[in-house]
Amino acid sequence: SWGVGGETKTQNFTVGRVKMGPIEHSDFPVSVPESQMMGKPLLGQEFYKGWQYTIDYDNKVIKFLRR
Repeated sequence: SWGVGGETKTQNFTVGRVKMGPIEHSDFPVSVPESQMMGKPLLGQEFYKGWQYTIDYDNKVIKFLRR
C-alpha cells in the first residue's frame, strides 16, 4: 500500500469489532505494515469519520464529540 513515506508491504484483514470510547465499528478493515519502522499503531480518518476529538494531556484522556 502507499502512504506518506512511499510504498510499504502490508498484511490486510478484517476485524470483527473495534471500539474506542463511543466509536464502534464492525467488520472493520485493518492494514498492518510488515516493516518495524512503524513504531506505534495508528487509527486513521476512516475510523474517526463523523467524530472530532481533543486530547486532554493533563488528565490523559481523549474526548470525543460527534460532528
